[in-house]
Amino acid sequence: MRVLFVSPATKRNVDPLTTPLGLLSIATYLKHNNHTVMIYESEVKKGRFRKTLREFLPDIIGVSVISGKAVDNAIHCSGIAKKAGIKVVWGGFLASAMPELSLKTDCVDIISVGEGEHTWLELLECLEAGRPLETVQGLAFIKDGNMIQTACRELTDLSTLPDLDWELLDVNRYFYSYYSSKKTISLYTSKGCPGRCTFCYNAKFNRGVHRNRPDDQVIRDVSHLIEKYGLECACFNDDLMFANKEQMYSFCAAIQEAGLEFFWGCSSIIGILSKEEFQCLYEAGCRWIFFGIESGSEKMLRKIKKGINYKAIEQTFTDCANAGIVARAAFILGFPGETEDDLKKTVSLALRLMTTQVSFNYFSLVPNSEVYLELLNNKKLEPPEELQGFIAKYPFDRINKNFSCIPDKDLVVVYSYFVLRRLFKKDEVSTGKSWKAITSGYIFKTLKEFSIGKLVHSFNLVFRSFLSVLLNPGIRKKYGLTAIGLEYKHE
Repeated sequence: MRVLFVSPATKRNVDPLTTPLGLLSIATYLKHNNHTVMIYESEVKKGRFRKTLREFLPDIIGVSVISGKAVDNAIHCSGIAKKAGIKVVWGGFLASAMPELSLKTDCVDIISVGEGEHTWLELLECLEAGRPLETVQGLAFIKDGNMIQTACRELTDLSTLPDLDWELLDVNRYFYSYYSSKKTISLYTSKGCPGRCTFCYNAKFNRGVHRNRPDDQVIRDVSHLIEKYGLECACFNDDLMFANKEQMYSFCAAIQEAGLEFFWGCSSIIGILSKEEFQCLYEAGCRWIFFGIESGSEKMLRKIKKGINYKAIEQTFTDCANAGIVARAAFILGFPGETEDDLKKTVSLALRLMTTQVSFNYFSLVPNSEVYLELLNNKKLEPPEELQGFIAKYPFDRINKNFSCIPDKDLVVVYSYFVLRRLFKKDEVSTGKSWKAITSGYIFKTLKEFSIGKLVHSFNLVFRSFLSVLLNPGIRKKYGLTAIGLEYKHE
């Protein structure tokens, strides 16, 4: 069959274009099994969807709906395909978590729930043979006015999947500037995370299981991208790159044995790696590691089931700095039940960490997560009735419904302070050279990659942040936030 996969454009997204790795994996698998596939990237081929449908003539389209940011464009493209008489399938986390609401959009025929490779192959075989959809695991659809959801599918053994077929993408469109490199691209080495964080999608979507791709398969990806496209840097966008030290040492050895010369960064969890491992990572090309800390309050960390050793946080950032690796920290503002005292502890920790790469995000509802279901059960959240309405009511990038015990304005000021600090504060520790390598000219290099809309959004974010911090000295004082540049001095 002829399958067109669609990666929808996202709203208010200022980040560089990210490789649609999930779609690429599914498309590769179907092509490997003799189907004709194409990937349509809405951000790249703006306004050419109808033309693509006329020229490619797909039998079916698959739309990746990972988050609320993509829903409007997903509905737009799906509606066009439906009017052309083409069957529409949605997949990705959001569609999987809210299949009934997704089907209510009236432009979707089927939901592929969970991982898509094997589900898509069996779905195409089912449609070709005229068998009932009930025979395929991992689907949701409407029949006789009711939603039918078939049995869950077992998680895929990633070693059974073929190498990614990079010819399905215009690879050069996915390079962006980072770490003094004009050719950074997003890749993946694994799926899932063993964590049980109450606010996260992973426990349900990946069932709390971490699975690695074989090292040699990842090495072939990198080698191909270096040789054919001149890759200089890779951002491994795994939820968690290494679940243990053995995986880390194996991957670093594979890079060195292959003689690959490129920089890269990844995500990790506090407590898995220590001083010796960070040095090994640096020698293998790792230059930054992202850590989701979430809160500086031990009470909140227990409540959200973060599962990290609080006492190891600061030492981990110091060890990274001493190894020459930039440690990046992420915190979440406004957890349900979070108090001003909890936030003060979070801010204090964020300012003590040996890095200026600290970002804060507002708490946002992740459908089907533990905290989402808890809020529903406690009547603090109304059951959603319509997908776009739910997303509008609970946006990902601003406060609409505050479930914490902290005033909205306090959350905004803290968020804004760290937006500015990340942009303008200079490191004064051993990470200085690494940090300069990441940030030097970054904004100016990427300006040309952004649309006017993204530039306006970026400017508004910085301007609003500046005003928020400037006009609220009392809130800054409450949380120990000095003028940018006066805090965080390590002897």
